[in-house]
Amino acid sequence: MGFVLAFFIMFTGGDFFSHFSYFFDNSAREGAKFIAFIQNAIMSVLFIQMFYTRKHYGHPIDGQSFYIALTKFIGTSLTVGISFCMSHATDWYFVGSLNAVCFVFDLWYCVLIWKELKANGINPLKRL
Repeated sequence: MGFVLAFFIMFTGGDFFSHFSYFFDNSAREGAKFIAFIQNAIMSVLFIQMFYTRKHYGHPIDGQSFYIALTKFIGTSLTVGISFCMSHATDWYFVGSLNAVCFVFDLWYCVLIWKELKANGINPLKRL
Protein backbone atom coordinates (compact mmCIF):
# COMPACT_ATOMS: atom_id res chain seq x y z
CA MET A 1 0.00 0.00 0.00
CA GLY A 2 2.76 2.43 0.97
CA PHE A 3 4.71 1.71 -2.21
CA VAL A 4 1.68 2.37 -4.39
CA LEU A 5 0.89 5.61 -2.57
CA ALA A 6 4.51 6.80 -2.75
CA PHE A 7 4.64 5.98 -6.47
CA PHE A 8 1.38 7.88 -7.08
CA ILE A 9 2.69 10.94 -5.23
CA MET A 10 5.98 10.94 -7.15
CA PHE A 11 4.25 10.33 -10.49
CA THR A 12 1.61 13.04 -10.12
CA GLY A 13 3.35 15.35 -7.66
CA GLY A 14 5.36 17.39 -10.15
CA ASP A 15 2.34 18.41 -12.20
CA PHE A 16 0.18 19.03 -9.17
CA PHE A 17 2.73 21.08 -7.27
CA SER A 18 3.69 23.15 -10.32
CA HIS A 19 0.46 25.09 -9.64
CA PHE A 20 1.97 26.25 -6.37
CA SER A 21 5.17 27.67 -7.85
CA TYR A 22 4.88 30.77 -5.68
CA PHE A 23 5.31 28.54 -2.62
CA PHE A 24 8.37 26.79 -4.05
CA ASP A 25 10.01 29.88 -5.58
CA ASN A 26 9.82 28.17 -8.99
CA SER A 27 12.31 25.60 -7.74
CA ALA A 28 11.91 21.91 -8.52
CA ARG A 29 14.21 21.18 -5.58
CA GLU A 30 11.84 22.90 -3.15
CA GLY A 31 8.94 20.94 -4.63
CA ALA A 32 10.88 17.71 -4.20
CA LYS A 33 11.48 18.53 -0.52
CA PHE A 34 7.76 19.03 -0.08
CA ILE A 35 6.96 15.69 -1.72
CA ALA A 36 9.54 14.04 0.56
CA PHE A 37 7.77 15.49 3.61
CA ILE A 38 4.46 14.08 2.40
CA GLN A 39 6.07 10.66 1.96
CA ASN A 40 7.66 10.83 5.40
CA ALA A 41 4.31 11.68 6.99
CA ILE A 42 2.75 8.69 5.21
CA MET A 43 5.60 6.43 6.35
CA SER A 44 5.20 7.58 9.94
CA VAL A 45 1.54 6.60 9.89
CA LEU A 46 2.33 3.31 8.14
CA PHE A 47 4.91 2.36 10.79
CA ILE A 48 2.07 2.43 13.35
CA GLN A 49 -0.16 0.44 11.01
CA MET A 50 2.66 -2.10 10.50
CA PHE A 51 3.11 -2.51 14.24
CA TYR A 52 -0.58 -3.24 14.87
CA THR A 53 -0.85 -5.54 11.86
CA ARG A 54 2.14 -7.52 13.08
CA LYS A 55 0.77 -7.52 16.63
CA HIS A 56 -2.45 -9.06 15.29
CA TYR A 57 -0.34 -11.95 13.93
CA GLY A 58 1.75 -12.16 17.11
CA HIS A 59 5.04 -10.74 15.81
CA PRO A 60 5.07 -6.94 16.27
CA ILE A 61 8.80 -6.57 16.91
CA ASP A 62 10.28 -9.05 14.42
CA GLY A 63 13.00 -7.19 12.56
CA GLN A 64 12.41 -4.00 14.53
CA SER A 65 14.39 -2.24 17.20
CA PHE A 66 14.07 0.86 19.31
CA TYR A 67 17.00 2.35 17.37
CA ILE A 68 15.07 2.09 14.09
CA ALA A 69 12.18 4.01 15.65
CA LEU A 70 14.47 6.54 17.32
CA THR A 71 16.50 7.35 14.19
CA LYS A 72 13.32 7.80 12.14
CA PHE A 73 12.03 10.16 14.82
CA ILE A 74 15.25 12.17 15.05
CA GLY A 75 15.93 12.23 11.32
CA THR A 76 12.52 13.37 10.18
CA SER A 77 11.02 15.50 12.90
CA LEU A 78 13.90 16.90 14.88
CA THR A 79 16.41 17.69 12.14
CA VAL A 80 15.05 17.96 8.63
CA GLY A 81 11.59 19.14 9.62
CA ILE A 82 12.70 21.87 11.97
CA SER A 83 15.43 23.11 9.62
CA PHE A 84 12.96 23.32 6.73
CA CYS A 85 10.44 25.23 8.83
CA MET A 86 13.14 27.63 10.02
CA SER A 87 14.36 28.28 6.48
CA HIS A 88 10.80 29.06 5.33
CA ALA A 89 9.77 31.26 8.23
CA THR A 90 6.94 33.03 6.40
CA ASP A 91 5.20 30.08 4.73
CA TRP A 92 5.96 27.00 6.79
CA TYR A 93 2.41 26.17 7.92
CA PHE A 94 1.65 23.18 5.75
CA VAL A 95 5.11 21.67 6.01
CA GLY A 96 5.01 22.42 9.73
CA SER A 97 1.76 20.46 9.91
CA LEU A 98 3.38 17.53 8.10
CA ASN A 99 6.32 17.75 10.48
CA ALA A 100 3.90 17.67 13.43
CA VAL A 101 2.28 14.52 12.00
CA CYS A 102 5.71 12.91 11.67
CA PHE A 103 6.65 14.00 15.20
CA VAL A 104 3.52 12.57 16.82
CA PHE A 105 3.45 9.27 14.91
CA ASP A 106 7.22 8.67 15.15
CA LEU A 107 7.14 9.34 18.90
CA TRP A 108 4.15 7.02 19.21
CA TYR A 109 6.08 4.33 17.31
CA CYS A 110 9.08 4.76 19.64
CA VAL A 111 6.82 4.24 22.66
CA LEU A 112 5.11 1.20 21.09
CA ILE A 113 8.40 -0.51 20.28
CA TRP A 114 9.88 0.32 23.70
CA LYS A 115 6.86 -1.09 25.55
CA GLU A 116 6.64 -4.21 23.37
CA LEU A 117 10.32 -5.01 23.81
CA LYS A 118 10.02 -4.55 27.58
CA ALA A 119 6.89 -6.74 27.65
CA ASN A 120 8.90 -9.48 25.91
CA GLY A 121 11.73 -9.21 28.44
CA ILE A 122 14.13 -7.58 25.96
CA ASN A 123 16.23 -4.58 26.89
CA PRO A 124 15.34 -2.02 24.17
CA LEU A 125 18.79 -0.44 24.32
CA LYS A 126 20.62 -3.71 23.72
CA ARG A 127 18.63 -4.90 20.71
CA LEU A 128 20.07 -3.66 17.46
